[in-house]
Amino acid sequence: MMSRYRGTLGVCVACLLPCAAQSASPGAVDYAVRLQSSLQSDSNPSLASDGTQGVRRSSLWVNTAGAAARIPLLSDDTRLDIAGTAGVARFGQQSQLNYQPRRFDSTLHWRAGRLFVGQIGYQYEHERYTSDRIFPAGDTVTTRGLDGVLGMRVSEALTLPQIRVFQQRTRYGATENQRIFDQDDRGFELTAEYRSPTGSSLSGGLQQTSSTFPLRGGPDTAGLADKYIDREWFVRSTWRYSVKTALSGRLGWLNRSYPDGTQSDVHLLTADLSADWQMSPKTQVRLGVWQHPYINDNQPTALYSTLRGGGVAINWQMSPKTAVGLQGSYETLRDRIAGQADQLSTRTQYGMRFTWQAWKGGALVLDGYRSQERSDERWNRYRQNVVRVGIVVYLDSGNAAVREMLVPRKCQWSYVEDSLCR
Repeated sequence: MMSRYRGTLGVCVACLLPCAAQSASPGAVDYAVRLQSSLQSDSNPSLASDGTQGVRRSSLWVNTAGAAARIPLLSDDTRLDIAGTAGVARFGQQSQLNYQPRRFDSTLHWRAGRLFVGQIGYQYEHERYTSDRIFPAGDTVTTRGLDGVLGMRVSEALTLPQIRVFQQRTRYGATENQRIFDQDDRGFELTAEYRSPTGSSLSGGLQQTSSTFPLRGGPDTAGLADKYIDREWFVRSTWRYSVKTALSGRLGWLNRSYPDGTQSDVHLLTADLSADWQMSPKTQVRLGVWQHPYINDNQPTALYSTLRGGGVAINWQMSPKTAVGLQGSYETLRDRIAGQADQLSTRTQYGMRFTWQAWKGGALVLDGYRSQERSDERWNRYRQNVVRVGIVVYLDSGNAAVREMLVPRKCQWSYVEDSLCR
């Protein structure tokens, strides 16, 4: 399935890696191990819309185990980063929603001599599909991705050009969702990148993605496009303003076209901006704003959907053993429907987390959050309240970057059902 991109990159890496053997001997392996268990009370685990009949509230017991490692191979510049998490989630009152969350991420970083650098990565995620489209039944979503990067390091600061190719498959478990939302993506990215000695960076270029929906085309998906192409010119940067402050962002101009001519082209500004501020030795603040297209798998008739929002996260270390975290986000969602006015909705999520390091290598966590979506359409409104208590046991070599490999990306601005995140 992973096409000609995999073969091309494999040949390049096989030819170039032997040159890296001339580098210094590798350092020690860094690792992190994390075990989690939580008991939750969830008022609406399916995110069922207001007015939906049937049992909704449920208790939930989640157990996960994860491990990550950074393994130097031929040198510190040629290493393998690998992380995986697996678990079991069981609902007390809605057993049809039981699932086994799994994540796996591996990246081989390599450098061949002084000129060539690159990486090859594989990603896998299996999670629960949270929507009442098939309520009261449950569903899961599995995503697999493969990507590779080949760059020419003109100097220690400048990489020009840098080529990335990627492919991703998204598969649903329920037949109703498979026919509409199963998706295949493949594409490339061509960039130039500059990195300063202080840690700041600037890059820009072109990304093109071809997306297809392999099971569309039947009577129940009539009128839905089964393919499109995204071309986006973008620039991204990270600015280390000071030891306490960092700004990062990505801006792009996206053109979405439909080869079969079934729909008009779409032009959209995309943005992801964030700021990290070490307000004091005990307090960290992160702010973010974003706008980008997204897959709205609760609205099959949407030609395309855009999401615009902002978030804030504050972490306060009250004492050497206790910490409090506050997190919230607000988003507006716009669905473009053929022959109709755009459907608008807003989504709000906020919550609080208390952590107590009860012993070395172990912590107790108490947190809760509230999610709410509002819309003019009754079927597109829901409310959810979650309270949970959990225990985390961990062991690591002290490398914070390796510990972060076990934190799902979704934890940045939202709460994740099968992870205590921090």
